[in-house]
Amino acid sequence: MYQDIATIFESSSVPTFFMVGDNGWLDCADADESYMFWKKHLLTFHERTDLGWPELGATVKHSEDHAEFFAFVIRDVLILGQGLPGRGQDRDHAWNNWDAYLDGNVDWTRKAFAENNFKAVVICGNSSKFNNERYFEGLQKIAKQYSDVPILFLGDEHDFQEEFEFRGLSNMHRIALDDVVTPTLITVDPYATGGIENVFKYDRRCPCAGNHRPTELFSYSSGRCAGVCDTNKYCLNEDAESVRWGED
Repeated sequence: MYQDIATIFESSSVPTFFMVGDNGWLDCADADESYMFWKKHLLTFHERTDLGWPELGATVKHSEDHAEFFAFVIRDVLILGQGLPGRGQDRDHAWNNWDAYLDGNVDWTRKAFAENNFKAVVICGNSSKFNNERYFEGLQKIAKQYSDVPILFLGDEHDFQEEFEFRGLSNMHRIALDDVVTPTLITVDPYATGGIENVFKYDRRCPCAGNHRPTELFSYSSGRCAGVCDTNKYCLNEDAESVRWGED
């Protein structure tokens, strides 16, 4: 699976980073083995020199304790990669002290905030609910200390969600992507005025064509969606011809 993912993203035109998730890690029969595969194929994917990528223009740092944590600053925006999967089905793995693991995530966030200069922050993780509450309690405390810095948490909850004033803080915004409408273009302007909604903007694209912008999850038939968006009430701004996708 990880080999296939790496092959797919070789077509990316820019350096590419991956967050670790529970479905391909802690849900596996051997979580240590799956983590090894993730490290082998995806951990340093952004360092590939054989794909003609432009220079990232930033120094990427990884946690010594948990390689899946990373941080870098680009154009005054701090990008944080966190290890926030669901807890997983297998409890017998190296991360079975879940509270300590989440505390490690908090420590990495705090360290990145303290050691870098930035005007906005994007935190990338997998889940923002349930088993990771301990992390978000820590993040909330950090965000209060940096109340003048706009912060975006970008995660995955299988359906699209948007939450202004995340956890009651005016400087935090949360977006959770769904598992059909991809990719989503996130634009960050750390110098924008007029509120956090002007700092972080996003553009969701329908998988079947051009500039469609679905407003909620839609169940497509297996293997294709040719013609679906011509009449799909969930798609707005239809201006492109539908194309085949999926198994084809």
